[in-house]
Amino acid sequence: MPPRKRQHFLPQLYMRGFTDNERLPSYQLNRREEFPPTNIRNLCYENYFYDETGDTEEAMGELEGEFARVLRTVINEESVRTLSHGEELNLFLTFITHIHARTKAAREETNEFATELTRTLLEIKTRVGNTDESQKELLTSLQNGDTRVEADALFNNQEVEALCGHILVADLEPILLKDSTGRGYIFADHPVVLDNPAFKQDLDIGSLGWKTRGLQIYFPLTTDLCLFLYDPVAYTESGAPGEVIEVGSGTVEDINKLQLVHALDAVFYREHGRELEMQILHEEIEDHRKSTQPDVEYVPGVDDRFDTPNPAIQFTRPTSEYSPDLPFIETDECEFTSIRSPQLAELHETVVEAFNE
Repeated sequence: MPPRKRQHFLPQLYMRGFTDNERLPSYQLNRREEFPPTNIRNLCYENYFYDETGDTEEAMGELEGEFARVLRTVINEESVRTLSHGEELNLFLTFITHIHARTKAAREETNEFATELTRTLLEIKTRVGNTDESQKELLTSLQNGDTRVEADALFNNQEVEALCGHILVADLEPILLKDSTGRGYIFADHPVVLDNPAFKQDLDIGSLGWKTRGLQIYFPLTTDLCLFLYDPVAYTESGAPGEVIEVGSGTVEDINKLQLVHALDAVFYREHGRELEMQILHEEIEDHRKSTQPDVEYVPGVDDRFDTPNPAIQFTRPTSEYSPDLPFIETDECEFTSIRSPQLAELHETVVEAFNE
């Protein structure tokens, strides 16, 4: 059997939550234009995105059958807590970290990081006169934007870490945000969004990641439901706490804006005819659009931000200033730490090492 050429970076099982007929319209950000409904088989894929053998896609297909089962349970029951603690809950949380790690946007960010890191290291070597002619040519090409590093091994390693990622988010509290307006959630080609409104305005390093204090995660599940996970040490659910909260048009619009902020190329939704709405939202968040370009800084001397007297290279992931305004979530006083739970982080590292072995 020939290898599967068309490899989806966003699985069809997920997109089916937004359509009754296997078709979805899209809004393309670069063209600022709505495209007519298209079969989901022809959305969010690239030829040989993972490999040319199709082995990775086939292995993911087997796993996605289990993902589909727990996703349907959460959607039908409108509850995360209905999943039994253990295998089912771990599968659902793994689905979240897996989706975030496997998209085209995630790959672009990985490649941009590898490119910027290579450029920085070559610039350091050039300063000390430790480069040959081929390295100087490569550096010039990188500086001019003519060459880019494709970090497939690093991307695959991140996917392995994501498959064990349920450990890192097991301490977060889940809420399902139910659209009471009929307006409908949209989803981007990079739909799992990490946010950290408690700390991202105050810190220039390490404020956004699976392990950090103050983490929030947004993930639209269907047109009517959006999953929201939050760090219970940094935030409190005000009013009448509950797992399902009905939200109005302001909250739905804010979450839709967040999807536009983090989209790489496009967003998708159930009903055709929302082009003007998307254009208006796009215009409102244009200055907040998230870039895949990381900030890689060489710090040659002692810096208070780092626990080392040696030179260091700081890698900062791009973080948008935009955050939804959730009227039912209050920020609590707490101290920032890059590792929210050392116990969970250590367990995750142990499991990843065993997985790789």
